[in-house]
Amino acid sequence: MVDLKSTGLTLNFRPGFGLAHLRTASKLSELCGEVEVKNEGAKFGPFFDDINDYSSACVMSCVASLEAYINEIFIDREKHFKIHDINLMDDLWDILEKKSIIDKFQFALLLKNKEKFKTSSKVMDHVKTLIKLRNSLVHFKPEWVHLQKEHDKIGKALIGKFEMSSFLQSAEPIFPLRCMSYSMTKWAVRSSHEFINEFSDLSTIENRIKNFEHIFNL
Repeated sequence: MVDLKSTGLTLNFRPGFGLAHLRTASKLSELCGEVEVKNEGAKFGPFFDDINDYSSACVMSCVASLEAYINEIFIDREKHFKIHDINLMDDLWDILEKKSIIDKFQFALLLKNKEKFKTSSKVMDHVKTLIKLRNSLVHFKPEWVHLQKEHDKIGKALIGKFEMSSFLQSAEPIFPLRCMSYSMTKWAVRSSHEFINEFSDLSTIENRIKNFEHIFNL
């Protein structure tokens, strides 16, 4: 191993977290699945805390992956958006940095003179729902079960996306607990993965996760 200090050389690199967050989400999904298998057929109990922890953390990591991924592309704007003046891109990033995740992806496509995501597409619908779920968890506001309003809205948006937890009765509200399941975590990872893949296809920007698909729990 070379001792860089003795050579006087400096190793300069810039790590990214788009891939790392999605890899973390995949690992959390697998852990959630292991808990479900271990407790198959059991009644609701303390083990569900692990399912809840892994599931909610998985959702947060998935959305963090999407935001990190598109931020990394704009950080390398001189490479990806060569047709535009770099000074203009620098000023534009000052504005875009504060925009939503979806807006950043859409604007990147616009800058590449490519077709934007169709707002009605399945992949867009799933990612928007995923982001709503993450926001509901991060900015969680308790509601009485029998007086649900915002919780009911997010619950309805999740219907049909994945299988709900078998450890809670169907009469239980979907959000915040019945949606916490291995099936949900797989949906979250898959939705993020498919969104990045479609973005790469549309934009022709190098797919930074393509060579690592084998490690994702899809």
